[in-house]
Amino acid sequence: MFTEIWQRSLSYFDTLIVSIIILLIGLVIGLLIKKIAERVLREVDYNGMVRKVGIAANAEKITGTLLSYAAYAATIFLLLDWLGIAFIVFYFIVGGAAILAGLGLITGLKDVIPNFLAGWKLKKNKELATGKKIEIKGINGVIEKKGYLKVMLRTGKEDILHVPNAFFVRGK
Repeated sequence: MFTEIWQRSLSYFDTLIVSIIILLIGLVIGLLIKKIAERVLREVDYNGMVRKVGIAANAEKITGTLLSYAAYAATIFLLLDWLGIAFIVFYFIVGGAAILAGLGLITGLKDVIPNFLAGWKLKKNKELATGKKIEIKGINGVIEKKGYLKVMLRTGKEDILHVPNAFFVRGK
């Protein structure tokens, strides 16, 4: 009985040691990838190329960091595969990401859908024509543009107000 417990604990110990080695090697590789990528990108003046496009960020550092994160993720996946739980964790991550994406989409659309439907009604409404003066909650303005989600009003002070279409439909 004692030998069985001893052999089992040695098996767990071996797995733990190999897991730590995989983790350390992955961290070192991630750091090396970051440093090498930043040097190579600095040599080809990656920041200069990105500035020509109109992006004023330290693209060399950002790209190096993203590549190191990819190496860290690969290391974690290899570690989980070594431990035999990669697919379980992968399914949880994909499932969680799908749930978060769905919740984000629902949350984002809760304001868009009523404004879009109200926009259809307002497109047919001749009372709210472009160029017409209107008053909303004590604010006077001229309709500059009617869209499917909002109406743009120009006030007497030359301010532009973006008013959601649902506001007009609910206000009537």
